[in-house]
Order: sequence, then structure tokens, then C-alpha cells
Amino acid sequence: MAVTAQSIINKSLRLLGVLASGETTTASEAEDSLYSLNSIIDSFSANPQYYFCTQAEQFTLVSTQNTYTIGNEPGVSPAANFVTARPIRIVGAFVRVSNVDTPLALITEQYWTNIAKKAVIGTPQKLLYRPNLPYGQIVLYPTPNAAISIFIKAERMITKYASLISTQYLPPGYQRLLELSLAMELAPEYGSQVKPEILANLRADLDSLIRTNIQPLPVNKTDNIPNTNTTFNMPPI
Repeated sequence: MAVTAQSIINKSLRLLGVLASGETTTASEAEDSLYSLNSIIDSFSANPQYYFCTQAEQFTLVSTQNTYTIGNEPGVSPAANFVTARPIRIVGAFVRVSNVDTPLALITEQYWTNIAKKAVIGTPQKLLYRPNLPYGQIVLYPTPNAAISIFIKAERMITKYASLISTQYLPPGYQRLLELSLAMELAPEYGSQVKPEILANLRADLDSLIRTNIQPLPVNKTDNIPNTNTTFNMPPI
């Protein structure tokens, strides 16, 4: 179910006893609470334990272009080359040429700096991701020699709310976590005391969510799959 920012705010203030059932906030209270809600989401984005999934997306490269911006910031011009949510981190990637997939090694800035001939043209084999703002930046090596497809797997977090009526589909556990966290955030502003059960529920929900997010996937014990998206620090000599 899609959840609005206003519904999260109303629930949080009911937990604090600021609102009664059926009541809603004033316009100024709602805007202040929206700012606090987005501040909480922003703080979650800095902690990998809140990243709920990795998402694979397909884009098309441009022949002889090795650098691409990625992200989606309304009002920012020009738009990114790859319009999607800005990746927090890229954890895997490959290019597809004539239905054959070539994995890309994830490299560091140090590796990129030590590549002597950066203008090599061919099928990309390595990817450097710079989490710049407002758009991230992807650098490929070698520079693609054709308009081929690239598949990028990136970690994802819930996004900020653009307005009180904005909606988003939240992963299991995140709606309640936001409601409880926002109640904790707003309590001092309203001179309210956070009930012990709210704090206990917040800690329990946070522990459950983190355990779910960091739980390793089952390992296939019959096949040995190579780690093709290893991060490299230095070019081979």
C-alpha cells in the first residue's frame, strides 16, 4: 500500500497525544513535520543497514562516451544521462553485446588514476562510480565502441517525500519505523514525553529491520559462481 507523508505525520502525532483520532495538523505543523520526516530519511541514507534492496536497471551507452551522470533531481538542468534514483553504491554491473554479457570490475579512484592510457576504445571491462551530487558519475574503461546495453545493480533506500500528499511504497517495517522515529523527533517540539512503550517498540522494530536487511542470501552449494564484480584498487602491473 502506498503511504503518504501526511498519514505518517498524523500517526506520529497521535502517538504523542498531540492529535486525537480524526484530527489533523495545521498547515504550519504539517510542513514542519514534513521537514523532520525527510531529515530522518536522509539520516537513514547514510547507514547501509537501512538499505532494503539492490535493484538492477538497464541503460544504453553512447559510442565513444565513457562518462555518464546518473540520478533524478527535478528542477536540475540538464537531466542526467541515466534518469533513475541516484545510487548510494553500485554493487555490480555488466554490459551486453550480441546477447553475451561481460561483467564489469568495480574499480577505485586510485585504480583509475593509475591507468596510463585512459582513451582506449573497446568493450568496457571496468566501472568507477563517483557518488557526486546532485548526480552520481559513472566512468567506464575502456570507452565503449558502440551503443550497447549496460546493466547496473545498485543499493536502494526509501526516498524523501516531495510533499505532504506524496506517496511511496514502503518495504515491510519501514512505515512503522518512520512513524515511531518521527514521534521521537517531534516530542521535544511539542513538549511531549515519549512513552516507554514507544521507545521499546522503536528499538525492537529497528533490530528486526536491520536483521532482515543484512541477512545473507542462501548459498548455492552445487555451483561455484565467480565474484565478477570485485573492487580493484590498483591496475595490474
